[in-house]
Amino acid sequence: MRIRDKTTFFLLVFILIASSVNLALSIEIESQKVAKEDGNIDLLGGCFSEGGCAIVQTSSQATTFGISNPLYGIVSFSVAILLTLFLLWGQVHPRPRLKADRLKMIHILLILYALGSVMAIRLLYTQYFILKTTCIYCLWVDYLTLAMLILLAVFFRRTCKVYRA
Repeated sequence: MRIRDKTTFFLLVFILIASSVNLALSIEIESQKVAKEDGNIDLLGGCFSEGGCAIVQTSSQATTFGISNPLYGIVSFSVAILLTLFLLWGQVHPRPRLKADRLKMIHILLILYALGSVMAIRLLYTQYFILKTTCIYCLWVDYLTLAMLILLAVFFRRTCKVYRA
């Protein structure tokens, strides 16, 4: 097993781990939200055991276009994990004919995290300035999303050069 570019490889591993953490947190937030709506007290804990999380998750800003915000996270982080796994596989097993596809995957990943970061900034603004309370799980998801966008933007040129070579 030969890794073509170690910096890109470790960047992709970080994105995979961070996306997995964000996916797990999004699933946890959504499951707690559903348990609270169903009145299943036995499942409550974690996020909803603190006052701030319950306030954030039951506010009018907890949905976008009528869809729960954690559901957006579940879908987008699942897609990010699949794209990142594909890119990691390409680092370990390079196939010349798939270079263009890998470059498209990088672009899609960057666009996905750019859109996620816009959403994260909106949600951070809502928590800090409108609701004046925070949900610790939401903060983790939002800050990890912003960190991943920054890392992708910093290494974007390098990564594109690797896949063009």
